[in-house]
Amino acid sequence: AAQTERFSGADMAALAQRVRERAFRDAITTGVARPIQAADFEAILAEMHPSIPLDELRRFEHFAASGQAPNR
Repeated sequence: AAQTERFSGADMAALAQRVRERAFRDAITTGVARPIQAADFEAILAEMHPSIPLDELRRFEHFAASGQAPNR
């Protein structure tokens, strides 16, 4: 979970798609289907960056805790 902090829902969907594509490309290259592995996630996560800026996350956390939007 820490590796995907600040990932949006769209980021998570893209992660899943890219992991599937990685395993699929390996299967085409080797001719052997294989299950998705943790190494697939690690490789793709190393290439991805979260789309939610840290200041936006802090504003959301403030709102969630207090019920009030912070001053910008």
